[in-house]
Amino acid sequence: MAKFSTTGVEDFLRALDSWGDDAGKAIPAMLGAGAEAARTEMENTAAWADKSGALRRSIKISKVKGS
Repeated sequence: MAKFSTTGVEDFLRALDSWGDDAGKAIPAMLGAGAEAARTEMENTAAWADKSGALRRSIKISKVKGS
C-alpha cells in the first residue's frame, strides 16, 4: 500500500472557511444592487401603461429575508 503526506491543507481549509464570512456580507449587498436594477427596469417598463404613476410608486425594495 502506498503512503503519502500533504502539507498546507490546513491553510487551504482555513481560507475556504473564511470565504463563508465574506459571502455573508456580500450576498445582501448583491441582492440590494440587483433589486435596485430590477426596480428601475420595472419602473421604465410600467411607465407606458401607468398614467397615474401609482404602479411605479408601489414598486418598493424590502430588506433581505431568509438566509
